[in-house]
Amino acid sequence: MLHPHESWEQAARLNSFYEPPAETPLPHKAFLIFLFLPIFLAPWPAHPLQSRGDPIGSFEGKSRSLKEYKSYLLAKSGRSEQVAFFFDLCLAKACDEKKLVPDALFEAQKKAKKELQDRGEPLDPKLREDLMTRFTLLFLHGIRLNALAPTMRKVTDEALHQVFDRVYGVDGLRARVRHVLVSFIGTRELLRKKLGREPTTKELQRESKARIDAVEKQLKKVGDFGRILHFSDDPSTQTLLQDPRYKKQAGEIPDYNFQRFGIRFAEAVRNLKIGEVSRPVRSSHGWHLIQLLDLRKTRFEDVREDCKERFLHAAPDGFEERRIRQRLFERYKVQLR
Repeated sequence: MLHPHESWEQAARLNSFYEPPAETPLPHKAFLIFLFLPIFLAPWPAHPLQSRGDPIGSFEGKSRSLKEYKSYLLAKSGRSEQVAFFFDLCLAKACDEKKLVPDALFEAQKKAKKELQDRGEPLDPKLREDLMTRFTLLFLHGIRLNALAPTMRKVTDEALHQVFDRVYGVDGLRARVRHVLVSFIGTRELLRKKLGREPTTKELQRESKARIDAVEKQLKKVGDFGRILHFSDDPSTQTLLQDPRYKKQAGEIPDYNFQRFGIRFAEAVRNLKIGEVSRPVRSSHGWHLIQLLDLRKTRFEDVREDCKERFLHAAPDGFEERRIRQRLFERYKVQLR
């Protein structure tokens, strides 16, 4: 299982490694990197083929060497892994200079071992060796990158305000809302069944508005927003309504930040008092009735240190990783041939 700081992209790569190799497997970053460096230079695990030395096998009774295998892999992959190769070298060097995560290799091996254990299926010993080394290298990359990234970040008010808006809502305003959605997609499906053809735009708009007006009328009749949620076209609302454990959360928009569903939706929320329900509001998705459940206002000054901690310890995204790679290549004068 993955640590929270490890990306889903990494999870996908781990899963892709788990598939048994086809007859002509494409070599992966992890496999290539550890084969092309001598053990005494490599700041990563050595594959068993490398540590055992020659021969790695035989063909028609003739031994085949590790050097020959490396030549084959290079011919097959060319320069496709050059950037990854040098980036991992840079990460290892930078972490060593800053005395960061000295036990990174050990921690990566523990994670790799647990990853294999969690999968639970018996593996061919050779496949297990391959996966253990590949997983270790992937986790090692992530451990070093996550340790180095905070040291290369510059704390600015702009950066902290971005964290603030994401965590506490735009300008510190975080609303808890729930809604009933009459969607254009759902309405189109209803009209297709009713008319036996594709509805016109005018028919679609008219029917969508009529449906939300009917829901609003029903709300005035029953007086309880929870009793009109079953009219919603929102799939998540319908799913939650069927589960007694989460029924009370039906219709809620998780972490609403005054951006989802557009400006009109946000303006309607801002004009509501807690407990109030809006008039029908149109968005690109359809028509909504919105109820404000709670509203919290947070001042930036009160949570600046929290934003700073979040900024410094967040896992780097792809954009930041590329920026770090570029800076390290410049620092260590990396040139690709």
